[in-house]
Amino acid sequence: MGLELMMNTEITNFINYINENCKCQSMDYYKLNTRGRKYLKVVVVRNGKEASVYCFIKKDDGGIYKADSWKAPAKGERANINDKSTYEDKADFHGGWLYR
Repeated sequence: MGLELMMNTEITNFINYINENCKCQSMDYYKLNTRGRKYLKVVVVRNGKEASVYCFIKKDDGGIYKADSWKAPAKGERANINDKSTYEDKADFHGGWLYR
């Protein structure tokens, strides 16, 4: 299995995990925005519109970063999509698990 295919599988697993386990009543779902050069953006969709950034995923190694703003991640990797133990049973719907 190639690295790109493996990353796509892990990204899909992460998005599915947070959609199944981290939703609250005020939101519709989490969605992956792939427009960034270095990072993928996971956004919260409310009433059919992208409302806020949940986290960023670094494209080259799968690092998960807290959002510092709509356009940029905070410094320091918080988890990794390649290691479920870094987010499984920790992730919550507001992203509080990403704070240090």
